Amino acid sequence: TYFDLLVKEETKETLTMIVQNTSDQTLEIEGSALNSYTTSTGIIAYQKTETAEKNQGYSFTRFIEPKQQKIKLKPNEAKEVSFTLDLKKQKITGEILGVFSFDIVSDDTKESNKDTMIQARYVTQVGIRLRNGLTELPSPNLSLEKTEPIVKNDNAVIQSTIKNDQPTAFGGVKVQTTIYAKKNNKIVGEKKIENYQIAPNSTIPLITELETKQLDPGDYTTHIEVTSSKGQWSFDDSFTVSKEKAKSINQKTVYAQDDNKNLLVFLLVSFI
Repeated sequence: TYFDLLVKEETKETLTMIVQNTSDQTLEIEGSALNSYTTSTGIIAYQKTETAEKNQGYSFTRFIEPKQQKIKLKPNEAKEVSFTLDLKKQKITGEILGVFSFDIVSDDTKESNKDTMIQARYVTQVGIRLRNGLTELPSPNLSLEKTEPIVKNDNAVIQSTIKNDQPTAFGGVKVQTTIYAKKNNKIVGEKKIENYQIAPNSTIPLITELETKQLDPGDYTTHIEVTSSKGQWSFDDSFTVSKEKAKSINQKTVYAQDDNKNLLVFLLVSFI
């Protein structure tokens, strides 16, 4: 169900998949090569953007042509779809992960369904792993990039960005994050998570929700414990939230939106 390939600097080969339309509609398919990355929910997902280079690695699409192609399939038709893998004399270590993704971009039912509120979207992905040997992969190496307050899902949260700068994917990761207010050492947010995955040469944004609705200005410290069968890491960090930054973030939260609605209702009632 996926390609697991041993490659060397001179490797150049064609990777072929058969894509079949089992429907009675003509379909237009977009086939794309995608790169691995780590999501904030702790899974390895895939995207067009090349980010591994920022983390001392190589993105899968660097070695694939074409990176994207369109395939038109008649009802019940099957076609071979090929991509060229070319290492371009580049020596790799560890592993590189990617996928070939096949997405339906249009079909004959599009016009008849254009007024439907819910549209189905079908995507098929075929995984690929590149390795230069069968020896044990390098050990992962994690570091804390930065900690900062942000708005996510309409809430003020603290985001700690962890980087894996090695060409190794691993799972079974447990993380415990605790945020303290420095003035009284009070816990203002904490989170425990299990079974996270981390992609090779990627960053993972760890999100910690606050125990209060609003972010208060002041000085904070962060303590993070990361454990897995591949190693253990401990990080400490500090950050300062200015009054301007706290105000800017709080104004973008769902609570600020609710307060604005309540204020509008109050003003209307008072006016009446």
